[in-house]
Order: sequence, then C-alpha cells, then structure tokens
Amino acid sequence: MSDMDISIVIPTYNRELFLKEAIESIFCQKNVRIEIIVIDDCSTDNTETLINEISKRAPSNICIIYQKNESKQFAHISRFKGLEIATGDIIVFMDDDDFYIDGSVFELVKDIFERNKSIGAFIASTAKFLNGEFLQGIDLNSDGIVARDEYLQHFGFKYPKPLSTLSSFFRTDLLRNSGINKFKMVNDTCIYLNGILLGDVFVHNKAIAAYRVHGTNISKSRLPLRFIIQTLEEKKRLYKKVKLEGIINNPAIWYFNNLRNSIYYFLESSNFDVFIIISQSIWLLFKGNGVRLLFFRDFLQRAFCRRK
Repeated sequence: MSDMDISIVIPTYNRELFLKEAIESIFCQKNVRIEIIVIDDCSTDNTETLINEISKRAPSNICIIYQKNESKQFAHISRFKGLEIATGDIIVFMDDDDFYIDGSVFELVKDIFERNKSIGAFIASTAKFLNGEFLQGIDLNSDGIVARDEYLQHFGFKYPKPLSTLSSFFRTDLLRNSGINKFKMVNDTCIYLNGILLGDVFVHNKAIAAYRVHGTNISKSRLPLRFIIQTLEEKKRLYKKVKLEGIINNPAIWYFNNLRNSIYYFLESSNFDVFIIISQSIWLLFKGNGVRLLFFRDFLQRAFCRRK
C-alpha cells in the first residue's frame, strides 16, 4: 500500500487566484493522506510563489508537489506527468479553476475503494458555479454500484458525464497500466472512458464539487485543429479496444453515438469553419468504409444546419 491514499493532479497556467481556491478547497478533507500534484505549464504570473506560500500552511495530512514544465505542453501532457509521479492508491484529475464543496467526500471515496475491490471508478456529480451562485448539479441517474459493462454501454446517455473530472476518482495503478499513456489527447471523456474500463463504477449522485463557468473555460474558447482531430482519433482507439474485448453490445453504434456527442460539442465550442475540420477528420477515421462515411457525412450536414 502506498504512503498516500489519494493523488490530485492539477495542471495549471496563469490562474493563481483560481488555483489558490482550488487547493484550499482540499484542505478540509480529514482522515485521508493526500498529495496535491501541481504541474505548471510555464505560467508567467505568481503561481510558483503561491505554491511556496500555501504549502507552508497545508494540513499535516496533505503534501503539495510542484513541478514546472520546461516549455509549454498543454493540459493533457501535464496530466500524463502527474499520473507518472503520483504515489496515491487513488487518483483524480482536477482543473485549476474548479473546487470542492463537500468537506468529507475523500474519506468516503477511500472507504468505498477499500471495501469494494471490484470497483475501478468512483463518479460523483458536479454543480455549476456561475457569477457567485451554485446551480443544480447534474443528475447521474443512479446511486450505488453499477456494473462496468452497463455503465460503459450507456455512458453519456443514460448515465450523464459529470461537468468536470474532479468528481471522478480511479485506482492509480489500474489507470496507469490501462494504456492511457499511449493516447495523444487526454481530455475529460478520454479519462472517463479509460477509467470506466477499470472495473465497476460507484455512482454518488450528489454534487461534491463545483465547475466554475467563466470566460476562459476550454468549452468557451476556440478549439485548435489538433485537439479536435486527436480527440476523434482517441475515440477510435477506444472503439477498437471495446470491440476486441467484447465489452459492450453493438460497439459500432456505441462508437457512432460517442463521436456524435463530440461533434456537437465541437460545433458549439468553435467557429463555423470547424465543420470543415470535422469533415476532414471523419474522412480520416472512416476512409475505406463508404457506407459509414456517407452516413456520417449526412449527420454532419444536419448537425451544422441545426447550429446555424
């Protein structure tokens, strides 16, 4: 067993004020040994000074590890680095602008994992935090243990995706050995889908954390071409994996539905010319299968028209 119970990986860039609130929201967690791993992606503000100051007043059960990238790498690379150095039995990925609102949930997470060896993931709800007010958390449509295959089959539909990853915990060794480090783009959905493959899922249908809505969320920013293409490629890799292992029914339909969700997200988060980008990406993913390609092309056209 590790010296640490839970590792929290926080990629950050120029958000010292939000980061301070994020870290301090962890300080109230008791009876759990916690390491907070901050991976700084070349911030130009006072992030490093903040970490030095806040580390001095961290509770005795919490240690803070600070690592600064030599060059700008973006959040998914920082997540990889955090996963590599994490020593906790359980791992969670936290964005630097989010924060926890349940002061005892880490103790619950530790207890659930220790008592249920079949569980690979603990997924709780998140609430939106907008203009100083909390909005109702997402209903996860379950409360308790859900079998892995059932949860994976209906993830994103019957079982909604939380707003942010800080409310989802995974067994560190299993996630590290899952092959997730081979993926080029580790965004929220990639983390969830790889994490769900680790075992059964314990669903905690209560908001334990807040997703802060503001002008610099990635969902409010223009998504780069590389992000879009790599995200679609990673979903194709996951599709091949679940198909090979026979984990879910109708894997092709499952794959289509997950791609559809991604495309709607991209259309809502980017300028109109992203339609051309996505069309090119789908061509790369489906070339050689004319029927599926035509079917997906028609879907893209309908989705684009709906957005207009």
